[in-house]
Amino acid sequence: IHLSAELGHFLIGVVSKYVARDIHYGTKACFVNGNNPLGAGGQRFNISECIVANNETICATVKSQDGASACHWDWTGLGGEYQFLAGPSFMAMFTIASILWGILADKYDRVYILFSSSLLFSLALVFTSVSTRFWHLVVFRMMLAVGVAGVAPIAPGIIFDMFDSSERAMAMGFFHWGIYLGNGLTFVVGKYITEANLFNAGWRSTFVLTGLPGALLAILVLFTVDDPPKSHKSERQLTKNGSSKKHGNTYRHHHHHGLETESPEDDAEATEDCCESVDEAQVLISGGGSCQNKTVSSTTGAVSCCLQPAVIFLGLAACLRHSAGYTWGYNSALYFQTYFPNYSSASIWLTWITIGGGSLGVILGGYVSDRLVSRLGISSRALVLAGSQIIATPFALGLLYLKPPYAFMSLFIGYLFAEMWYGVVFAILVELLPASFRSLGLAISLFVVNNVGGNLPIIVTPLTNLVGFRGALTILYPGALFTSSILFFFTYVALLRK
Repeated sequence: IHLSAELGHFLIGVVSKYVARDIHYGTKACFVNGNNPLGAGGQRFNISECIVANNETICATVKSQDGASACHWDWTGLGGEYQFLAGPSFMAMFTIASILWGILADKYDRVYILFSSSLLFSLALVFTSVSTRFWHLVVFRMMLAVGVAGVAPIAPGIIFDMFDSSERAMAMGFFHWGIYLGNGLTFVVGKYITEANLFNAGWRSTFVLTGLPGALLAILVLFTVDDPPKSHKSERQLTKNGSSKKHGNTYRHHHHHGLETESPEDDAEATEDCCESVDEAQVLISGGGSCQNKTVSSTTGAVSCCLQPAVIFLGLAACLRHSAGYTWGYNSALYFQTYFPNYSSASIWLTWITIGGGSLGVILGGYVSDRLVSRLGISSRALVLAGSQIIATPFALGLLYLKPPYAFMSLFIGYLFAEMWYGVVFAILVELLPASFRSLGLAISLFVVNNVGGNLPIIVTPLTNLVGFRGALTILYPGALFTSSILFFFTYVALLRK
């Protein structure tokens, strides 16, 4: 389901050029005629003459050696309207809907909610195929966002309740594998199915075929998956004056991040520092200063947990890292269509690099952080985040300033390290948030991270006007990776101090 959701989410970035030439939105530019690098009549000419032609008149003057027109003026699929369609129109609904889905998930059966959200995003993709106006695309993309928003806060909560802390980051990594499989498949699905022109429908058939698997999987989940019991149920309650009352007959002996605790009183003292303003909290195990093992019963207490320095730094870093991913995800196909229009294998490269590099990266991140956390504690996860992003930065620069195929080789290495972050961030979050607040807490986290990270790529267009398309991507992709690595390191320091 996650794969289908992400495939639908990023599909517009690959087919935008085709959609724009049908519905007409965004900007226009000069393109080489046909797919033949020799130009019309097989005569050689300088392809860069087409790329640098900045108006229709100049574009029409570019000729091949036999005098035939070498270029044509057409819709690019880029521009402010595209960036709005890809980013803000999606995120506006995604961020709001994720909160609502999270509230429902804390109260009702999560499998039914996952089914409903999956069916909704599948229908949105099918409905997109009948669009004839730009505003139709916006409406159906907003509908898509509402459906996709239900997957992110619900599925991690279910995974958390199925796995213990020594396996949790790895499990989260496999779940978030869907991002890279879905994103990677958009390049071949968007290019080859659209160009196959099935049923003489072009890009419209691509949206229909993309939407159908999600609907089938939603039905499969409904009949094959049970909602597991939520972990860390209450066994103890703390009152305002610190006195405690037993609920249940026994306390369990626990081992958490290498720290053994046997006394319930010690447990209470170990977790007091995070949520001093909580009126009622129930302690299960020592959280090393986190709120994970408290059942928060007041809004003030929940806010107190979320305003820990470690959570704030983690959130800021995640916002920038997410914006880098969205910037590249929404513009990667269009980047190669713009600067290397005749490099026909770009889609194949982007597909296997996104799937292979991204998947290996997220699994590697989960594996390394799980191994370190048992020895060094939760803070080691943040150190993995900081190190991976700083290593990825120079390779992200190489992607934008090398020519194919070397640009793709640089992208693969960079992707391997850059994509170690997502599952690890959520592993930290679920370990910092209390059980009773976890689904809603994840939803709020997604609200903040996606609202900032998902909308920041809207500035690609104004930055392009100042420094060019490649310059804009340099600022918002490798530049954001570097800055996020610094903030992840600050997160490590904050966790280490606790």
